[in-house]
Amino acid sequence: MHSDALVLTRCERDGTPCCEVCGEPLKGERGVDYAIHHRKFRDGGPDQESPANKIVVCGGSNVDRCHGVIHSGKAYAMTQGWAISRHATKHPATFPVLIDHESRWVHFLDDGTYSDEPPGGEG
Repeated sequence: MHSDALVLTRCERDGTPCCEVCGEPLKGERGVDYAIHHRKFRDGGPDQESPANKIVVCGGSNVDRCHGVIHSGKAYAMTQGWAISRHATKHPATFPVLIDHESRWVHFLDDGTYSDEPPGGEG
């Protein structure tokens, strides 16, 4: 399964895709109403397209809804795991991310699932 399909499945709540930041159901069209955001901004690295590096957010552009919050406040977004420094050398799965109405810390894994612990027990 393609990494985008994996992350869209990962964000489903009761069969409906939801924003992984605020938890609101996604409606409309990808790129217009919602987006798959690269946590570690696109750098051409080997993990750029991994499901662990992607988060599904409401807001199709970099300026609206949760997607806009991430891009307008990168320092804050990094403290929440919604963004990762481009200079980070660890795999995105090792960085925890706050999801579900900012109520739960998880690690996104490359198989398109969540884990409460980082892969390999790294911390």
